[in-house]
Amino acid sequence: CVNTPGSYACACPVGYTANGRGCDDVNECGVSDSCHVNGTCVNTVGSYGCICNAGFTGDGYSCSDVDECTLGTHSCHANAQCRNTIGSYSCRCNNGHSGNGQSCSGEAHYSLY
Repeated sequence: CVNTPGSYACACPVGYTANGRGCDDVNECGVSDSCHVNGTCVNTVGSYGCICNAGFTGDGYSCSDVDECTLGTHSCHANAQCRNTIGSYSCRCNNGHSGNGQSCSGEAHYSLY
């Protein structure tokens, strides 16, 4: 703030707003941000940043789906199929097996000769 005749004036830098005694940080995330629809705004002192949500990759301003099935970062059982979904994945036990896809059980079938 700067003294003026009979008063004072406050000029705050970008990312701050005057409070009558000084400057307060503006929460840009609560006002407006340019983060991707699959990103999250993170307020910082005098500014903000963006990060991609779980299951997405990028800089936060541009986010794309991670294919956990192709990358092998899923937790599907060895006897299950992985199916990529937007931001995540699902697991389904193979035919002849039962379970939630992360845990599958089934009987081994043997032929007698």
